[in-house]
Amino acid sequence: IGRGCAAKDLAYLFVCGMDLDDDFENVLEEKFLKFYIEELASNGLDSSSPLPTFDGLKEALDLAYCDLYRWMCGWGVWGNGFLGDRVRKCLENGIV
Repeated sequence: IGRGCAAKDLAYLFVCGMDLDDDFENVLEEKFLKFYIEELASNGLDSSSPLPTFDGLKEALDLAYCDLYRWMCGWGVWGNGFLGDRVRKCLENGIV
């Protein structure tokens, strides 16, 4: 297991690597994040790498979405359509 922020990989997967339904942010995102944490727990993170909390992973994911969007703005935005609105919400709520 690497030491980088997993939220960056999750953001890229959710935005560019999956065909998502309209209910992704309201239902599926939470399920995927909880499943991810469960899989980390069952597949052996060592004690030097504590499991992320759901809230911590969610906050990191919001930052990763913003970073991905910032990068995409230089190349063109593609993928699932929720990204622009999600970044706007993060900015309005002072997350970044």
